[in-house]
Amino acid sequence: MIDSGTKFEAQMIDALNNKRFDDLSANLQNIIKTMFPNVEKSNIITSEHCEPYGKPDIKVTINDETHFLSLKTGTSKMIHCEAFEKFLLKVKDIGVTEKTISILKRFQYGDDTEDGTGKKRYSYEELFPLMFNDFRYANQDLNYSNEKMVQFVDILVFKGNYPEYPSADFIYHGNIEYGVIVSREQVLRHLRRKNYDYMKNLHIGPIQFHPYARYVDFKENYPEKREKTNFKWINFESDLYYISTHY
Repeated sequence: MIDSGTKFEAQMIDALNNKRFDDLSANLQNIIKTMFPNVEKSNIITSEHCEPYGKPDIKVTINDETHFLSLKTGTSKMIHCEAFEKFLLKVKDIGVTEKTISILKRFQYGDDTEDGTGKKRYSYEELFPLMFNDFRYANQDLNYSNEKMVQFVDILVFKGNYPEYPSADFIYHGNIEYGVIVSREQVLRHLRRKNYDYMKNLHIGPIQFHPYARYVDFKENYPEKREKTNFKWINFESDLYYISTHY
């Protein structure tokens, strides 16, 4: 079964590839105009899939100019998933304390250990009051540097983990008929002006994270998921609309 994201990529490519700009719908013209401000009515657009390991989903070309577009659709807030150990390497680059690393490990496994060997596992609802002071400490540590926070979000949303692949320079959320598009530069400017101290969940800037699966009942259908971390931008769509009109 084809997932909605893959289906959307195919729809977008089909809607854009080998089409004249003036033959596009108003929404598609807005997408192209945002990426190519000097586009002309008679210009022919080409579009194709990007490598699956990079952050962009499709690349769009007019004449000799190419841009890379990340596509988001639906209501999911998840923007990234990776091995917990990879996440810890990124966090160490931020320069956090060993206490914060310990907190992240205990949160990931949810069993009051740093390696997942505990005999009792706690749900998030149980963990939150137990680790409330730990969360507060870790959040201050993880977000002490605005520029480090911006760099972290940039990797998760636009650059990805593989520098050999191109970064996304635009992101679009919606469907073929309606949506919002913003540039990487707009998002980064927004992040540099924002303060996320009000957030109580563990976060780096607007990005909250949690284990892919904690298996509180010990029924581990896919044990490897316990070693992965999901990253969510909770107000992602509404934030993109705000960014598109303010930056």
